[in-house]
Amino acid sequence: MKLPFLRPMLAQQRQEAFDSEEYLFEIKWDGYRCLAYHSDGILLRSRNGKDFTQQFQQIISDLASLPSGYILDGELVILDKRGRPDFSALQHKSRDSRVTYIVFDMLYYDNVNICKLPLIERRKRLHLLFGGQNKLGCLWLAQAIETQGKQYYQLAIHQGLEGIMAKHKHSRYLPGLRSPHWYKIKHRLQIDAVVVGYSPAKQGFKSLYLALYADDGLHYIGNVGTGFSVQERRILLSGFASIRQKFAPWPLSAGIREGVWVKPLFVAIINYLEFTPDLRLRQPSFVGLRSDKHPTECTLDDKVGR
Repeated sequence: MKLPFLRPMLAQQRQEAFDSEEYLFEIKWDGYRCLAYHSDGILLRSRNGKDFTQQFQQIISDLASLPSGYILDGELVILDKRGRPDFSALQHKSRDSRVTYIVFDMLYYDNVNICKLPLIERRKRLHLLFGGQNKLGCLWLAQAIETQGKQYYQLAIHQGLEGIMAKHKHSRYLPGLRSPHWYKIKHRLQIDAVVVGYSPAKQGFKSLYLALYADDGLHYIGNVGTGFSVQERRILLSGFASIRQKFAPWPLSAGIREGVWVKPLFVAIINYLEFTPDLRLRQPSFVGLRSDKHPTECTLDDKVGR
């Protein structure tokens, strides 16, 4: 049986953790969102359908040990020595890098669509698929706790993690939709933005110009000048060399006097404190680039984060 290709369910962003008997709370892992398909063969797909299969062969090998007929949802991560996800290491992984697939949901079980089942029922089937174990090689079953969301959030932040997820126990899985029944609660807000240019410097650049799409085109949301490693600066400048363009892709803001403009092809992950009333990022910091998201998916409607 051939399983259909689906897009993952997305979460809304919430600023404060909460307690509730109606929710399950999980760690929010900072990596590549990935759906795993096992029918005639095994395939890995990113949130926008990019094929990850060849890049993560060890994951494929471990998935092959499970019974077929499933679609799993999870996050591909590389963990540091303290067990924290290292997004930069994932981006620049070598052949020997040990990648972990943290599985937190199931869309198909035994070739049957179970998206309409409540989350707690889908998780029961996920445990059955794992044979009652929490780890199978590079596959980890995401753990969840009940009720104590505030305490769990504080523990996650204390350990240097990004934050937590809160998911209603009886929520259905809604492929491709951003559901009010799932929340991501982060220490700092985060957004994916389109790189449209940069402020030049004698060596490299001072900052990147960022924008989001709206109905009438790209809207400038500010610039980011911190958070880059030396290697990331080199990679960015190398990538910009072939995509420069003469004019800015939006009406120049009065605050921008000079810039090198590039085609809107790069998606940057940005941490920030908040949006100002005029829709500018406050205290932005560069986290990394995304290869699994199309620039047009970065919209002004989603200015609360990805």
